[in-house]
Amino acid sequence: PLPSVRAVAHPACQWLTERRPRELGEWCREAVSVTELEEGAETPEFWVALGQENRTAYDCMLQDPGRCNFTVRLFRMSAASGQFAVTELVSPVRDSGTVTTMPFLQEDLYCVPQPALFLLDNHLEVYVWHGWWPESEITGSAKLRWDAERRCALETALQYCSVKNPNHPPQGYVVLAGSEPLIFTNTFPRWEPGAQTQQGKGSKAVLVQDALRRLCKTRYSREEIMSRPLPEGVDPHRLETYLNDEDFLQILAMTREEFYQLPGWKQINWKKSKGLF
Repeated sequence: PLPSVRAVAHPACQWLTERRPRELGEWCREAVSVTELEEGAETPEFWVALGQENRTAYDCMLQDPGRCNFTVRLFRMSAASGQFAVTELVSPVRDSGTVTTMPFLQEDLYCVPQPALFLLDNHLEVYVWHGWWPESEITGSAKLRWDAERRCALETALQYCSVKNPNHPPQGYVVLAGSEPLIFTNTFPRWEPGAQTQQGKGSKAVLVQDALRRLCKTRYSREEIMSRPLPEGVDPHRLETYLNDEDFLQILAMTREEFYQLPGWKQINWKKSKGLF
């Protein structure tokens, strides 16, 4: 581990062996000895105490011992004030002169009003974390605001990556609440599987540029526009704008120019009669 971690661990172990607090259970009533083990040289007794030997359950650093020699950064992205803003969260244990590998908790993401957006920089990659959508709050206007907020977040992530390293920008990924991949959860000291799983999404991270491309898509087929649920990022009040000229003419029985010459109320009624509203 890092020298700063050892500097904290050694006196902590010394305190436990001397005071043997009751909170640690019956075993602390007797004399306790401390054995320091390096990763990769654990004894069988060590794994018996943990239940099983499973190096895939955590971010094993045997192959790359320097991969966690950095301080994770976390940013909250929100437009709740009416203007999109990015605010960095600073851990109370962060020290500018010391590497703090896991300064944040899962609760920093999950215990805020949802849906929420966070940017996490683990030095090697950048992640945009999407919170879940409370079912009782899904409305047309709220969904539009959320899609606009997501677009700003994804564009911010791409800009962050390019500024962080102009010559070799880190890769940016989108992860969903409840479906976070192991490489993401390993940046936190502990992680409990969330109940707010994104159904059918799996735990595969998606490239930020791919997610932004889908969210900003401006043309869809007739079948995609007429199906439900609508593709993400589509404004349900302006479905006709996503059609090509041929589909527009077939569905609305007039050209785009003729349609937009109609009064607004007639446009709405005509779209309703054609299933486009």
